[in-house]
Amino acid sequence: MGRNSDVKITDAKKAISEYQKAIGLPEGMLELHLCFCEVAMDFSTDYGYEGEGFFNAVYLQFKKAVEVLGKVSVELQEDALDRLYDLRNIASNVGYGVEDDMGDLLAVANPDDERNRD
Repeated sequence: MGRNSDVKITDAKKAISEYQKAIGLPEGMLELHLCFCEVAMDFSTDYGYEGEGFFNAVYLQFKKAVEVLGKVSVELQEDALDRLYDLRNIASNVGYGVEDDMGDLLAVANPDDERNRD
């Protein structure tokens, strides 16, 4: 990252919002929320980027992904849950309580999953 580079979380959130207004299909929304979280967590891991606002944005997109789960097919739910649990595991390396917050959401949304006990 260059000295003048900024992390543009607001641009990504705006793109998701525009998709929601224009099309808003649950499948697309789920993918956008998951992609946002995956890219953000990869960025944080690769560059050591940290910040409470950054992780709050990741958590909110994670929460939105969990909320959309019930609106998509079982097949998509299973894939999304795998990705969500992977994100929770990655979050164990970043602090700010992100892993715990993600785990709490997953435990409520998917209480019988044994991955909640990890």
